[in-house]
Amino acid sequence: MAGEATIAVRSQASEFDVELFCGWFCPFAQRAWIALEECGVPYKYVECEMYEGSASTKRPLPLEEKRRRNADWIAVSPRGLVPALRHGAAGVFESLVCVEYVDEVWGASRTLLPGGPADRAKVRASISYVSDKICPFYYKSLMAQVEAERSTALAALLEAFTAIDAAMAPLEGGPFFLGATFSAFDVVLWPHYQRCTTVLAERRQFAIPPSLTRLHAWADATGVRPSIAATIVDKDRLVANYAGYADGTATSDAAKQYTSDVTRAAAAPGK
Repeated sequence: MAGEATIAVRSQASEFDVELFCGWFCPFAQRAWIALEECGVPYKYVECEMYEGSASTKRPLPLEEKRRRNADWIAVSPRGLVPALRHGAAGVFESLVCVEYVDEVWGASRTLLPGGPADRAKVRASISYVSDKICPFYYKSLMAQVEAERSTALAALLEAFTAIDAAMAPLEGGPFFLGATFSAFDVVLWPHYQRCTTVLAERRQFAIPPSLTRLHAWADATGVRPSIAATIVDKDRLVANYAGYADGTATSDAAKQYTSDVTRAAAAPGK
């Protein structure tokens, strides 16, 4: 439970110029959290209350209630979402923007975006692929209450992981996406990979097949990297947190996006 230990320590910080407004369960917030750890940034961790009751309900609190509970958070995150960063007078929100901001400000000696234009382009394009093909199908696989829809989403997710496996640099050059260089792509993929192999494995029997050897090698190396390990929370706690998605009662932004996608598909000609 390295993640819980990190939260306990970072939440007590009082003199740092950086605050991370976070949710321990949120894969998007974990991206910013990993970036701060990777770049060695001193920061204070601030856990944000986003949902009614426990976080597992996935029923969002109204924005005004979020502001009442933590005005500093809403001051830097106008939509009341995580992650968000406060750095002095600056406020930064949206996960990919936070990762890039951390890299631009503190990544001089440990950059998350590689030096060459070709590698940077590959990282950015591959991050877009995660956004388009991994994130939505994770939620669809988890939330689908109809077996046919669930099977389709799981198949699409496996296809996406297969494509990522093929796109990784040869293993002899190093275990990460680009080989020896740990990059923003590794930061972005890990949180959803972690949930696919824990939450989806438990609730939807999803598994990465042994044939994807390059992806497994990546996961073995990435999961023990200190910046990643420091953000990994207890597996059982994480699985329990996603109950609202699994039983179809969630009304979070991700849940609404999933419902919207399904509605559009059902309304399309020939469907």
